[in-house]
Amino acid sequence: MAFFLTGLLFALGEIPHPINMKLRVTTSVANVRSGPSLSHRIIMQVKAGTELSAIGKEGKWYEVNLSQKGIEPALIGYIHQSTVEVVSEQELVSKVIDVESQEQSNKEKPVFVAQPEPKKPARVTSLQQHKQSYSEKKMYIWISYNLGFLEQASSFSWQETIYHEASNASIQYSIKKGNFFSAAFGYRVYGPVSLELGVDITSRNMEEAYSASIPHPLLFGVLRDDEGIETCKLSESSVFLNIAYSMRSGRLGLDVSAGPAYIQSKSKTIAGINYTDSYPYDSVTLSSEVIDVSKNVFGFNGGAHVLFHFTENLAIDLNARYVYGKADFDTGTSVVVPPITLGGLRLGGGLKILF
Repeated sequence: MAFFLTGLLFALGEIPHPINMKLRVTTSVANVRSGPSLSHRIIMQVKAGTELSAIGKEGKWYEVNLSQKGIEPALIGYIHQSTVEVVSEQELVSKVIDVESQEQSNKEKPVFVAQPEPKKPARVTSLQQHKQSYSEKKMYIWISYNLGFLEQASSFSWQETIYHEASNASIQYSIKKGNFFSAAFGYRVYGPVSLELGVDITSRNMEEAYSASIPHPLLFGVLRDDEGIETCKLSESSVFLNIAYSMRSGRLGLDVSAGPAYIQSKSKTIAGINYTDSYPYDSVTLSSEVIDVSKNVFGFNGGAHVLFHFTENLAIDLNARYVYGKADFDTGTSVVVPPITLGGLRLGGGLKILF
């Protein structure tokens, strides 16, 4: 009974069984895979007319030996039966008879017959190998240096009563462009879709020019003017979590990504303006009161990366990225700092390492 069931399974092709036959590729290009299903990766492509040695069959897939003679260990692959034909025994016998007849006729006149090199299975090009192996990479790291393009200018003015008269004061804020350093770790979760966790770090110059008109202590309606400037650093550090989508064509690639960002910002800010005067009160000297102010906000991060792959594991990265966040710096005094836009558009480049 057991023998009958085993024979039935062999007949139905449910389990692999050894064979020994010659196959010839009938399609223009046929894929040889690492296993007997379309879900297995392609390890080689062979052209029409290529002859292969079949050593087994599993379902509709032939198990073929791809190694050249004398090479160990054997390289095994699987090819679908719809892409090949079995070389008939009659054709093989005819070839043997032709060879034997030729040898018999040349017995009295031996000559050296150059043996043709055995046909080699069609080789996958280096570009195809690169593409296939890269598609299997699960993780990557990219690092980038970017030039920022965001500048911002704003102002705030107020009045105070000094010597029973109104004094006027104002602050002009000017935030300059900055340079950014970025890095991210990515993990491919499904096909071309990955999750990225990264950081952005930058520091920008911020100038705060202040001025005021102070009334004269003895003369009504006489104002004395002075001005000054404070230069400080506006630092921005953000952590972002992106969903990235990768597209490939040979050595060129394109990655697009977007997601939320948590931005930490810190700067020195003018919280008040002080003045000093002395007899005969013809002039006044202003000074600023500066404090450290920080603000953490949620924002947006996104970008696009154009890649050129030198190897399977290394690519050069040219990218354009945009980060957005809005920070309200509260000084705790009567001086109100206008909302500051964080991040902005940036362009740069770096490296992407895959593993």
